[in-house]
Amino acid sequence: MKRVFWSAMASVVATSLWLPTASAGQGEGIDRLVLDRPESTAPPRRLPDPPPVAPGEPPRAQTGFQVAFRTGMAIPTAKITQGQGNAMNDAFAWQVPLLVEIGGKPLDELFVGAYAGIGFGGAGSSVASQCSAEAVSCSSRTLRVGIEGIVYLLPSRRIDPWIGYGIGLEKSTLVAEKDRAVGTVAVSGLELAHLMAGFDARITHYVGIGPYADVALGRYSSIQRDPAPIAGARDADVAHAALHAWVTLGARLVVFP
Repeated sequence: MKRVFWSAMASVVATSLWLPTASAGQGEGIDRLVLDRPESTAPPRRLPDPPPVAPGEPPRAQTGFQVAFRTGMAIPTAKITQGQGNAMNDAFAWQVPLLVEIGGKPLDELFVGAYAGIGFGGAGSSVASQCSAEAVSCSSRTLRVGIEGIVYLLPSRRIDPWIGYGIGLEKSTLVAEKDRAVGTVAVSGLELAHLMAGFDARITHYVGIGPYADVALGRYSSIQRDPAPIAGARDADVAHAALHAWVTLGARLVVFP
């Protein structure tokens, strides 16, 4: 009986001496696996590829950021003030506008954003005659900024017609230069309605191009002269202001159409 007891005790002791050694070996093996494991590296981030489309199919309609650029020919029409004379084309000749639109499309069919632009041209017929008689070099420019919305009628088609409306501020300036002396007369006011229409030929997922037309209706409310005819008096209200317009025909390049 004693022999059986002591044999059992010897087995227990032997087992207890072996287990720590085995556990230590296993721990070292786990540590070795963890330490020898190569560091995980995330793949480089890049712009997502455009969604695949079948050959010959138009790019899919999309939402998100959009920017567009316009140019063409802007023609002044109507009058600066009511009554006889003071037609827009007496003061301003046609201009070449450069305009940018930037914003986003919360829906496939809707763009909301802002526009800003500048137009360069010559003086109108009456002003140009005076400038020629006095050997003065005359030119004109128009600045405009505002907000706008555009509705796309067929955003998933290759040819996507659109219509738009904007409102903002306009400033048109006549510049006269002679013998390094420069004088300006500017009229400014609210651009009450910027009515636009055109279509985009959606060439790729990234680019579209097409013709457009717009009519910018406004009313000049103030006039600024530099140098002032009377010291200290530069700004004045435009008396009997009339509704005038700039009619523009041109081309529009859009990014992410």
